[in-house]
Amino acid sequence: MKPEQIAAQITATAEFATAADRAAAEPSTVVAMPATHAILLAEIVVRSARPHLLLVADENRAEELLREFELWAGGLEVLPFPAPDHLVHAQVSTDHEILAARSRVLKRLTLAETAPSDRGFLVIASARALLPKLCPAGEFAERLLALESGMVLPPARLAKRLLDLGFRRSPLVEEPGEFVQRGGLLDFFPADSTHPIRVDFFDDEIESLRYFEVTDQRSGAALEGWEIGSATEHPVWRGPQAAATLGKLDIDGLRRADQDRLQRQLALLAEGSYFDAAPFLLSSCQGESSSLLDFAGAARLAVEDPDAIAWSLREQSGAEDRLRAQLIKDRQLPRGIGTPLNDLAPLLAALESAHLKLLQSGSGPQNDEIYATEEFSSPESYGGRLLHMANELAESGLATILASYQGD
Repeated sequence: MKPEQIAAQITATAEFATAADRAAAEPSTVVAMPATHAILLAEIVVRSARPHLLLVADENRAEELLREFELWAGGLEVLPFPAPDHLVHAQVSTDHEILAARSRVLKRLTLAETAPSDRGFLVIASARALLPKLCPAGEFAERLLALESGMVLPPARLAKRLLDLGFRRSPLVEEPGEFVQRGGLLDFFPADSTHPIRVDFFDDEIESLRYFEVTDQRSGAALEGWEIGSATEHPVWRGPQAAATLGKLDIDGLRRADQDRLQRQLALLAEGSYFDAAPFLLSSCQGESSSLLDFAGAARLAVEDPDAIAWSLREQSGAEDRLRAQLIKDRQLPRGIGTPLNDLAPLLAALESAHLKLLQSGSGPQNDEIYATEEFSSPESYGGRLLHMANELAESGLATILASYQGD
């Protein structure tokens, strides 16, 4: 059988359909085997026609679910919001693909607020992805820039706007977040596009927008317009303000090399430049918390195993605190610098108030939990007992589907 045929049989069962209908209509706690979570959530998103944000405990589970959604619900729009590939206090560069994926999600959620659709989509994020502070959602939305043919916008001004949005100058545009201006041509690669875009100007007027190929740089299909979002999740436009704030810190206690490094970084922030340590410095000066939840006002929140997510949040926060303390002790970080992390309390509170809670095991229907699948415990070893297991399932009278994945 094909995966979509198996999924159709699962969603057709009375228990599963009841769980999907109820969860699509009202806040619910659903107990189901983890192997069915992707099928169940895809059905809920489709039935509600609403965007959903799914939180899971760790990056491994997020990646596993992405593969499962691709297998069972290939027609559903599913966007990953990956965690940075390092601790925030490490102040090193984040992989460009991770930056692009995170920026892509922020723009998608922002547009869902301003231009609601009758089709749902799903964002998947781990606990670790929630901790770093993001640009305030309102400022992100205010800085969306719509380009269209016939628009009057000097090329130099567009280049300045791209720098403010965290785009990086590059001799050749090949990766998301890069741009280059050559006279009346400006190329840029937005995070939410599979191809870079070329803007052709006639004097100060946009004459055309076209996709172009990275390999040979040749222009391709024409576009009516494009809405540019920030290439990074951090408010690069706050750079001068952040530099002024950080400049007031007492850095005399730092090692000489770290004093010099920080002074160079503050000069770059004052210029509005984006560099490896900019996310840490900008976030440290951002007084207000701002997480993915603040961008998801139009989305329903779903959490898989909220207790595991809460544990992961505390563990990751503890790792950041330990690194921070070590950096201050080693005189690499000035005392009094702000935190680049969101407050834990609102994140933990959001888990409790989530629209949908997905559990692997429940405490009983008396607690208003919906059982979408029957619970069972597998034998300690499958060796020689598959027939025994199959006979027990057959005698139970339950609708049973056994799926085995063999391969990479």
